Amino acid sequence: DPDSFYNRSIAADLRYSTAPVVMTAVTSLLGTLYLFISAYDVISAASTLALVFWLVSLVAVPVGTIFSWGINALAIYGLSRLLLEESQPFKTVLCCVGWGYVPQAVAALMNSILVFYVASTATFPDSIQQLGPFINELNSGPGFTALSVASIMFTVWSGFIWTIGIKNVQSVTVKRA
Repeated sequence: DPDSFYNRSIAADLRYSTAPVVMTAVTSLLGTLYLFISAYDVISAASTLALVFWLVSLVAVPVGTIFSWGINALAIYGLSRLLLEESQPFKTVLCCVGWGYVPQAVAALMNSILVFYVASTATFPDSIQQLGPFINELNSGPGFTALSVASIMFTVWSGFIWTIGIKNVQSVTVKRA
């Protein structure tokens, strides 16, 4: 029951609401890391620039997740301040938005599992020029198409969690949230 969850102190504790964001960052990184390790020989033999590009990608995935948490929280906080008579502190909204990353962590885990499965059965190319098209080909197919549809549902689920969270922390109706 989301309403009773947001009425507990754990929901407003930044230490706990950070966990779904960190889980999303880590599970998002797993698939990229697996591809990097699998293609390391090709990448490292190609050029320093190719290696740097992949290393930046490995850093950008988790940093992007954490950055998006802050941007989403700022957007929701800004809308709350603009549209509601009174607003909770930013930290409260940040906690609320953090819990909305639970579905995103599930989606990222599903994506990483699919990448593991598809990449583990593939033969990686021998040259860096073939690596880009190869990875694009790996990320296409019925499994990734189904995952794209599922990701839309996970995003809607996150929106539902954020709506219920704002409803409870701002003490407004679902319609106002």
